This record gives sequence, structure tokens and C-alpha cells, in this order.
Amino acid sequence: MRKILTNVIKDKKIRTRFLVLMLLLIYIPIILNIFIIYRSTISTIKTERIESLEQVLYKTTQSIDYNLSNLKEIVTEIADDNGSNASLNKYDEVDEKYQQRIDIYLQNRLTDFNNKSYFINQLTYVSNAGNFFSSEGNRQINENELLKSKFYKDFLNGDKDQIWDYSDTTRDFLAEENKESLIILQKLYYVLPQDIIDKKGLQGRDKTTQTGILVTILNIDAINALYKDIPINDIDDISIYNKDGKILFSNEEKLGVSSKVKEMINDSKDIQTKEIKYNNGTALLDVSKINSMDGWYLSTLQSLDDVLGETKKSLFNSFLILGFVGLVISLWIIFELLFFSRLITEKEMSSYRLEVMEDMNSKLRMYKHDFFNHLQIIQGLLELKQPERAKKYLTDVVKEGRTITSRYEIGIPEIEATIYSAINKAKNSGIDVEINSTELSEEIGVNLYDLSKILTNLLKNAIQALETSEEDHKLLKINIYEDLGEYVFSIYNNTPIISEEIRENIFNKGFSTKGKKDRGLGLYIVKKLIEKNGGNIELDIDEGNYFIVRFPNN
Repeated sequence: MRKILTNVIKDKKIRTRFLVLMLLLIYIPIILNIFIIYRSTISTIKTERIESLEQVLYKTTQSIDYNLSNLKEIVTEIADDNGSNASLNKYDEVDEKYQQRIDIYLQNRLTDFNNKSYFINQLTYVSNAGNFFSSEGNRQINENELLKSKFYKDFLNGDKDQIWDYSDTTRDFLAEENKESLIILQKLYYVLPQDIIDKKGLQGRDKTTQTGILVTILNIDAINALYKDIPINDIDDISIYNKDGKILFSNEEKLGVSSKVKEMINDSKDIQTKEIKYNNGTALLDVSKINSMDGWYLSTLQSLDDVLGETKKSLFNSFLILGFVGLVISLWIIFELLFFSRLITEKEMSSYRLEVMEDMNSKLRMYKHDFFNHLQIIQGLLELKQPERAKKYLTDVVKEGRTITSRYEIGIPEIEATIYSAINKAKNSGIDVEINSTELSEEIGVNLYDLSKILTNLLKNAIQALETSEEDHKLLKINIYEDLGEYVFSIYNNTPIISEEIRENIFNKGFSTKGKKDRGLGLYIVKKLIEKNGGNIELDIDEGNYFIVRFPNN
């Protein structure tokens, strides 16, 4: 573990990757947790909204059921009033005086029934002979229009004893204010006296005779009040549909959800909720069966976007605050790690410069040793009375010194030390060295620490290759110059020639022509260091191996 931490601290790339990894380990769980909380919250609110809506819809449907059932009972009670039905049956058979008494009796009976229910606007008897008897108030039916209407005739000739109708296409017989009222038509039957039934032996319907119909005009506002005031916010629509998906009563016109309602009606469930696309958004469509009415369904439409909008906004604001706090913490961590990384890099540079200075001191000691050797040789020649030979020896030493100095005065001490160390190693191994260099500015736009690493490894590889070669003539060439706006560093070894197979893989990661021992950085990492500083490297084979590194002259 300690070794791993040491490697992390020393290697800049590992430090960078470690930083990225730490940030990912911190923020990926946070982001995932935020996402899960968001989805869970929205799902919970949606579920609660559906349950609340279904509960209120169920209670509203029960209320409608109760009131409509009571209304049905009242209508049935009126229709079963045999005294009134007998009066209708005998009306045309009695004299005018008795008819007037029947008129008053029937009006009072209808008025009494009318007052029993808030939902009834007016009750009207229509006898088979076409006589009309209504509860108190202005008569709301045009008698002639009703008697000749297809609506009336179809009901008389039909099999049903009672129908509920809500249609504005068959209402010419109604007063204008009642055109959109709900109407109940009920057939009336007079039950014959028991002695006649017994005498004639009558059975079933033969015991009765149809005397007319009861027309009940309902208060449409009272019907609407049963469902319009449903206690749920953000309701877009509340409607009553028939089994064909046709709107009977609605707060809105042309909602365009009839087909969806019909699909839900066909599922034969008493109450159900479905999420649908509506008005470029999402809405909840609820349908509940009204059991007291055959084929009637209560439906509500509620926009989910309105319901969830505030919640999403609140969650977004909360997550925004968390994100801001997280960003501040991240920036602080990055700043601290970058500061720590810079300290480590400066320490590495100081350490490297110290190594260079120690190397230069070593070379100075070697120069001093060589200098004293040369002085001793010259002194010996002079003592042997060989002044001419001493003079020639001194001239050769000066010439060699000038040649070396003129050929590699690079102007950058770190690079000079690197090259000088390589030259000495090559000469000690019997390798000829040729060096040509122009003087460079210290501000060459390349990290000197990286450049020293690059040249050290290229020179080391070249010297090791020459040392293993069996050729008699071994040559190392070092050329440093400027060319077309680029700094060029060329390292050449004449032998052995790199094979074509090795050339194809030489810059690949993990590739080496040597064993594990003394592999150095490897040409893959050398290439990465070069590219990091904006340069490039190429291998050129021409009677030897040329490794040519180029950096732009910025």
C-alpha cells in the first residue's frame, strides 16, 4: 500500500488519473442518488395523486348514484299512482265539470311530487288522447310539437317503459331555456279493478291498460352540481359519458378524449385511471361507472404537468444548490491537488538540477585530473629538452579543446550535461562520437526536465545498441539545429540496423527489444513526452538508425 501511494505521489500522470478517479468516485454516487430520489419523489407524488383522484371520484360517483336512484324512485312512484292513472283513463268519458276536478287533482298531485325533488323542473302527464296536465308554473312543453315529434312516437311504439334523454337535436317541443335539459319519459299504466281481473281471468300485462306517458324535465344545473364541484384542484374537465363514449354532460367542449374514454369503458372496470398524452403534455384520465344509470360513466381529466410542475421546480432548485456546493468542493479539491502536484514537480526539478550539478562537479574534477596529466606530460617533455614536441603536444590539446567546445556549446546547461555524460560513456566503450550543435535559447518552449529525459533515453538506447554490435566501426552522431521554424534533435547509431518488424512496433506501448532489466522509459513513453510538449518523433533508416525529434519554435 505504501509503495502504491509513493508511486501516486511521484508520477504526474498517475496523480492526474487519481484525481479524476476520486472525483468520479465522489460524484457518480451523488448523481445516481439524486436521480433515484428525483424519480422516486415524482413516482410517489404521481401515485398519491392517482389514489386521491380515484377516491374522490368514487365518492362523487356514489353521491351521483344516490341522488339519481332517489330521482328514479320518485318518477316510479308518480308513474305507479293508480289514482292518477285511473283519472287519465276516464278523463274523456266524464263530463266537463268532472274533468275540471280531474285537472285540479292531477295538477296538485304533480306539484306535490315536483316539490319532493330539487332535481325536477316540471312534471307533465300526457294522456293517450293528447291531453296535457302539468305541475304548477309555466308549461315548458309545446304540446303540438311533442305529439307530432318522432321522439315521442318512437317511445310510444318502443319496448322500453322508461328512457332518459339528453340531446339537443330532438328538443323542438321544449321551451328555449330547456333545450339542453335532461328529460325522463315514463309510460303510465292503469291497473284494472280486481273484480274485473277476476271476472275476465286476466294475467300479466292484460291486468293493465296504458293511459299515457309522464314527461319529467330535470333541472340541468342541479344535475351538473353533483359533479362540477368535485373537490380536486387543477381539474381540466369533468364529464358524464354514455357507453358509446359520447359526452352527455361536460364543463368543456371538444376535449378530444372520447375515444380514450370508450377504450376504458370497454375494459368493464367500475373505476380506473390511465395516463394519456393531452395538449402536448401528460394528463390523468379517470373513468368511474354510475351504477344507477345503465351505460353512464363519470370521467375526470387532470393535467399531470400542472400537478408535478411545482414539485419538479422545487426539486430542481434543491439539486441546483447541491450542485453548486458540490462544484465549490470540487474546485477546492482540484486546487489543493494541483497545488500539491506543483510542489511535487518543483521538488522533482530541484532534485534533477542537483543531479546535474553533481554530474558537472564530477566532470570538473575529471577535467582537473586531465589538465594535470597534460601539464605533467608537457613538463616531462621540457625536462627532456624536447621543447618542439612539448609545443606540438600543447597545440594538439588546445585544438581538441576548441573542437569539442565549438561543437557542443548548446547554451542550456542541463542539455550540455546530458550530452557530455553520453559522450564520455560512448568513448569509454570505444565508440566514435560526432557532435554538431547550434547554440539554443533557454526559452525554447519545451520543458527542460522532459527534454533531458528524452535525450537521455535516446542516447542510452543508441549507446547500448552500439555496445552489443559486433561491427569494428561504431559511430554515434548527435546533431542539434534549427530547421524551418523547428528545433531538431537527431541521434544516430550506425549499427545494428533496426529490422522492419521492429520498426513497425518500436513506438508501441510495452514494446522493447531488451529484457526487463535496464529498459529505461521505453520509446512509447519517450514519444508521449515529446507529444506532450507539442513535438513529434520519427525513425529514419539510412546506413544506420536516425531518431529525429522535432519541436516547434514558438
